Amino acid sequence: MANAKSPDVRTLAQRYTRRALRTLATIMEQGSSEQARIAAADKLLDRAHGKPKAESEMPITLAELLEDDYGAS
Repeated sequence: MANAKSPDVRTLAQRYTRRALRTLATIMEQGSSEQARIAAADKLLDRAHGKPKAESEMPITLAELLEDDYGAS
């Protein structure tokens, strides 16, 4: 049982949220390997938008998502 006067682990970990996000963003942009950059980008996307749904549950296609960034082809 946790001591009522001590903060829980979650509260302690939340102090590092901004630093952790900055670290992930730095790795995504400057990581030494493509694998590290992809993993960091994936973690950031999961935190920003939640884990992706199964394809059958997605209301929009990948092509439609990419259109926003690259324009229709």
